[in-house]
Amino acid sequence: MVMSEYEKQEIVRYASFLEDKGYTKNIMDNHLIVYSSQEIDISVGFEPYDDACDVCIRFKKENEAYYVGWIACVKGNLNVNPHQGLETIRMLLSFVKEKYSEITDINYCRESDKLIAEFMENAKKKKNT
Repeated sequence: MVMSEYEKQEIVRYASFLEDKGYTKNIMDNHLIVYSSQEIDISVGFEPYDDACDVCIRFKKENEAYYVGWIACVKGNLNVNPHQGLETIRMLLSFVKEKYSEITDINYCRESDKLIAEFMENAKKKKNT
């Protein structure tokens, strides 16, 4: 899905807190906006061949990346629909802003990954019963 000019402007507006924190904005193309610091990249993206979107946080030194949509689900009890484009991105950026100190801690993200694995396992069990 391609970001419209309006969607780009809205994402930049919602993510302005990242620039206030020293991140550099880079609009890569019609699918991806990346906010970079020395240690972290926060990517806001729309899948090019799908209608899904998400926010991803990547820890450069460790070369580890985590999807904020999943973290928001297991840690923030947010039910986001990755197919709702701009509405989803707004929710996820609000989550990042609210939980900034936690979400930029790699241990928080690693713990979240364990909860995501448990969530998926439980969902699989429910589906099979």
